[in-house]
Amino acid sequence: MLCAGVVRAEDPKAFKLTIDGVTVDIDPGEDIDVKLPSGKTSKVRLEHNDFATFSGGTFSFVHPSNYSVTRTDLGDGIAQYLMASALGTLVVVQKYDEMNPVSLNQLMLQEMTRETVQAGGRLTQQPTTRKLADGKELTGLKATVKTRTDSANFEIVGFGTAD
Repeated sequence: MLCAGVVRAEDPKAFKLTIDGVTVDIDPGEDIDVKLPSGKTSKVRLEHNDFATFSGGTFSFVHPSNYSVTRTDLGDGIAQYLMASALGTLVVVQKYDEMNPVSLNQLMLQEMTRETVQAGGRLTQQPTTRKLADGKELTGLKATVKTRTDSANFEIVGFGTAD
């Protein structure tokens, strides 16, 4: 039991919280006492908001806070942002600095559905648009790939300018 207590004390926490220069490790929902430089002890708690806003510089979106967004530099002025759920829902945003990505919608759909279609899945698609809060309209494709036991939905949309 003593050994388990020692191991538990060394468990890494998910976050570091700094108050007035005092840093403590903390997990969401945990209450801890923090002794501040003034000598005062304060009780603090870290909690998740239900939603968070991710900003990629020229775009942002609101998402459930229990998912994180990762960024990967794909080279040639292309950055990819990915958010995934444990159930397989993916949100992929690609930002192109030097080209208009709208012409890539069909290619992107083909790449995302290729293996399932080659294995016998049936792909149906139709044009779609999505209007953003700032008034921009994304254009693209909405598709479904159906197999004997499952179906997957895809929405590939883009926005670009001539420059």
